[in-house]
Amino acid sequence: MAPGGKAAVGMADRGAPVSRREALAAKMKRRAGRRWLVLKEPIVVRDVLAHPAFLPVAGIAALFVLAAAVTVWFSRGGLLVVPGRVMGETRTVRVEFSDIDEEQTRAQRELKRTLAPRVYRADRKVLDEIENSVRALPAVLAAAGEIDKVIPEVARTFRLTPERFAALKAQTADGQPSQTWQARAEALAGLLARTPLLARAEFQVALQDGTERLELRVGESVTETVGKFDAMNVDSNEPDMRAKIRRRFESIVREAGFFEAGAEAAGPIVDRLDDLTTPLFVFDRDGTERRRQQAADAVEVVRVTHKPGEIIFRRGELLGADAFGLALRENDVYRAGVPLPEKLTGGVGLLGLIAALAGALGGYIGVFYRPLAVSPWRLGALAGLMVAALIAACVGSLSYPSVAWFTSVAPVVALAMVCVIAYDRRLVLAVAGSQAVLTGLALDLQISHVIVAMVGVAAVAWQFNDLRHRSDVVRSGLIVAAALGLAMLAVALLERPFVPGAWGETLRDAAWAMAAGMLPAVMILALLPSIEKVFDITTGMTLSELRDPKHPLLRQLQERAPGTYNHAQTVAVLAESAAEAIGADGLHVYVGALYHDIGKMNKPEYFVENQQGGVSRHSRLSPAMSLLVIVGHVKDGVELAREYRLPRSLHHYIESHHGTTLVEYFYDAARRQAEDDDRESPNELEYRYPGPRPRTREAAILMICDAVESATRAMTEPTPSRIATLVHSLASKRLADGQFDDCGLTMRDLSRIEEAIVKSLCSLYHSRIAYPSGEDEIVGDARRQAIERTA
Repeated sequence: MAPGGKAAVGMADRGAPVSRREALAAKMKRRAGRRWLVLKEPIVVRDVLAHPAFLPVAGIAALFVLAAAVTVWFSRGGLLVVPGRVMGETRTVRVEFSDIDEEQTRAQRELKRTLAPRVYRADRKVLDEIENSVRALPAVLAAAGEIDKVIPEVARTFRLTPERFAALKAQTADGQPSQTWQARAEALAGLLARTPLLARAEFQVALQDGTERLELRVGESVTETVGKFDAMNVDSNEPDMRAKIRRRFESIVREAGFFEAGAEAAGPIVDRLDDLTTPLFVFDRDGTERRRQQAADAVEVVRVTHKPGEIIFRRGELLGADAFGLALRENDVYRAGVPLPEKLTGGVGLLGLIAALAGALGGYIGVFYRPLAVSPWRLGALAGLMVAALIAACVGSLSYPSVAWFTSVAPVVALAMVCVIAYDRRLVLAVAGSQAVLTGLALDLQISHVIVAMVGVAAVAWQFNDLRHRSDVVRSGLIVAAALGLAMLAVALLERPFVPGAWGETLRDAAWAMAAGMLPAVMILALLPSIEKVFDITTGMTLSELRDPKHPLLRQLQERAPGTYNHAQTVAVLAESAAEAIGADGLHVYVGALYHDIGKMNKPEYFVENQQGGVSRHSRLSPAMSLLVIVGHVKDGVELAREYRLPRSLHHYIESHHGTTLVEYFYDAARRQAEDDDRESPNELEYRYPGPRPRTREAAILMICDAVESATRAMTEPTPSRIATLVHSLASKRLADGQFDDCGLTMRDLSRIEEAIVKSLCSLYHSRIAYPSGEDEIVGDARRQAIERTA
């Protein structure tokens, strides 16, 4: 029995010594009035420091504070804005700085790109063909000897006449073109490489392009940069263009020196060029793009100085790329310009604030969840989850600010779901509430954003308390999602400027907020086995699976010990109703009751509920041997639970459902036998169960129900008054025996438990009408069989 209820006071009245500390604890318990506020004893600093778990827990707390502080420090000041969104606030420059004027720089570079010349690359095949044909012409004519023997194609191309034939033939020496002629041919090729003769399409594009210059290249070498109006259309039939082309070719031939050999020698060269039908240059698209990029890169950036108070963007404006870039640069300059002393004081203040928050949370856990506070493994897992959730929220929100309503809220909601499954509603409000505050602190979120996260935490605490089926998780996730979506819409109505485009953003953000409630629920379904293992808990879904009669262990119990199975079913019904009467975990104690006697399967015939009449097996055993058999079912049950991997939380029901009570029947038998044999009476401790005593209210309920069900079944006339007397007697007997000292059960709880058990037993053993003689015995047998099958 807990040291704060009436039982403790009663023992004090009987003269048991009560210390000052115990008296203070009893006083605090009476004032609390609720179980979760009951302190077993006041917390003494000296005792805390001397506890073996103090150093590991203190180390975990220090690491948590340090990790959280580092995460918050590097996350604070980040911008949660993206281009294309409507801004909810006006942002101004906080510190003077010089910056690149992106718009002016871009305009200057674009201008230079536009003015950069188009690049044309010479067709080397055409140029080489012209050069070779002109170079070899005197030798070809000399080899022919007479004009009539010249190849018609050559005669036609160069429009040979006897005068031209003679003048060209004279340009040979020993049958080969003279050195002067060859030099003139080479000069001609060089001059043609600077002549922008283009195809019709390229000629038209060049005239329409914004650039005024054309860059002519042979290979990678620039031969000439000419104006675009110097270009000529090789495909043109217009007289003016043809005249322009011929004048250009005459000028080239003259400059190459061919007219020094006479007009008759130069004329064929001009005619050969005038007959060209292929362009000398083609457009180089890649080269043009590189040339324009080089021109743009050569432009120096335009810088501008921003003064404090200058507006970066206004509330209600659609954030553009330039304003976004300016906001990023201003934020970087501002953060980099913070003086070192200010950074240090800010860091110390941040560390102190997080330490205070962690201390408050740790104090809450230490007062109301002391088993968690002294378990380094479980406390470390919880602290690790909180840090992981904080890092996930910060990294996700800063990397993807467009979905910040999801990335900042989802980790908080996921942590809340894990906490409420692993512990209870009250702890989740403290832990997840602290997590929401840390997230808001790290990301500089407005208080309304933190409130939305708290709404999600409250919805989780409301819906995720008792999950018995997978559909319960989905349904609860949908409710949490709806709560988050509505809360986000409420925040939008309160704070957002509703300009064109804002409604669409609001609906998208609401959808992301709803996803922050639904996706963690789906994740929980997949991670549920891991959560149970890490936190050493048993969820409602696992318990619902274990209560299935088809479970292998229950099937064996039905087959090998049917009486024990029926007894367990009845005890489970009684225990569940009693647990619900005091707000305990009815499902957990129900499943624990189903398995509490599984150890009887090894020797079922030694237990009365499995005996079908005849001589009892114990009649041939000494009381000491019978004691070993009876007490052994507890140890056998624990071994079976481990073999079939039942959750550890159910093991306590098996080992504690008899506590350290006395096996009275065999103790009395041993005592009578000792008196008959004139021996010393046996020690009472030898005939007690090894324990432990119940450490939870649910285990205490099971102890009472187990004893009451067996005793009630043995009653000849189970009337309501006799049942009530029996229940109270058995409960009081175990109370006086100290069986409830470790379970936190109060006298008020005990009274409600008794009432619930009596009510359930009366419904099982209800009164019936009197049947005629002969039928009474048949109906009575049927009634007893029905009671044994009751579930």
